[in-house]
Amino acid sequence: MTRRVLGIDGIDGSGKSTFTLRLVDEVRRRGGAPTVIHVDDFRRPVDWSRAERTEADLYYDDYYDFPLLERCLEAYLGGVAEAEVPLFDATAGRLAGTTVLDLRGDLAVVEGVFPLRCPTVRGDALVYLRATPELARRRILERDQRRGRRREDVEHRIDCRYFPGQRRYHAQFDPERLARVVIDNEHPAARRFIKREDDGLPPLVAAALVEIVGG
Repeated sequence: MTRRVLGIDGIDGSGKSTFTLRLVDEVRRRGGAPTVIHVDDFRRPVDWSRAERTEADLYYDDYYDFPLLERCLEAYLGGVAEAEVPLFDATAGRLAGTTVLDLRGDLAVVEGVFPLRCPTVRGDALVYLRATPELARRRILERDQRRGRRREDVEHRIDCRYFPGQRRYHAQFDPERLARVVIDNEHPAARRFIKREDDGLPPLVAAALVEIVGG
């Protein structure tokens, strides 16, 4: 079995999680065996009060354990069936034991922010979801307030962590240029391809994308 890696990228609030669920369901319906790896499962405790560094830099440099994620992807490509990783308690902001990632299947879908920071993702295929910052902000506010966060706290995270981190990421990697597929995800009921290069995509993914987005 040949294993592949597919990144699902986009700014915070672009709709990556919802799109990934739809894509994975469609690939499975067509006979594929994808597994989803969430970048959020690789978060680390951060002291956001450190005066010598900005929250944006802490968010980009320290909050996500990309070296560990890369080792898991390398293990996946090497045929490993599962991997034990630290479990992050988002409410408490600390690690709380470990959890096991299921690494079986023929496609690892890496969903979350900054996936091109993993060389394995850069070496395979990327789908980028485009959404305006204005819409992304509204989505983040709605999502995080449903989770019980205060609006002013969410606004602070957007302005001091999420969006500055994305600007740094885009300057470093230019994900729309590197992506094989770019999708306008401003209105999920009316998605459209902005860029589409089927060469190099797993065939089931290419067919699933056409089903989800349209030809």
